Amino acid sequence: MNLTIAAAVSILIVLLSGPSVWADSRQVEKQLKSEYTGKILTLRHFYHGDHLKFRSDGSLASDANEGPWTVDGRIAVEEIRLHDGLLEINGRRIYVIFDSKSRPQDTLTILGNYKGEERKEVEKLLRKGSATKIEVELLSTTPGSDEVFSALRAVFAVPANR
Repeated sequence: MNLTIAAAVSILIVLLSGPSVWADSRQVEKQLKSEYTGKILTLRHFYHGDHLKFRSDGSLASDANEGPWTVDGRIAVEEIRLHDGLLEINGRRIYVIFDSKSRPQDTLTILGNYKGEERKEVEKLLRKGSATKIEVELLSTTPGSDEVFSALRAVFAVPANR
């Protein structure tokens, strides 16, 4: 009989703590979206590929070669999600070009040089070739903010102000 009561108490504890754990994960995801959507992140290692997978310590969990920082170093974050122990970032690569008259710039800034249909084609080509998905495997399925932001700092060069 004691085993049944102990099991019931354990189940009750899990059920009662579950919503707060999920609420914490949703809050962390909301914070991630607020801080990083629309921003540019710089990878610590300039791996080439349109789908990169990392472990929470920043090590690569898939095969990829390093490339030049001008092509493989920066990601414009379009979407960031946290689910099932996975931090998922979708965005586009920032291809940096150098103009002798100005500072380094994103290739999409040259679109002003094109007009009409030609501009649409160039923009489509640049966006299609630069789509990138990055996944960071976290240690737990319901990670807290410390774990998530630690993993983010391990993969990207982001400030350590947490």
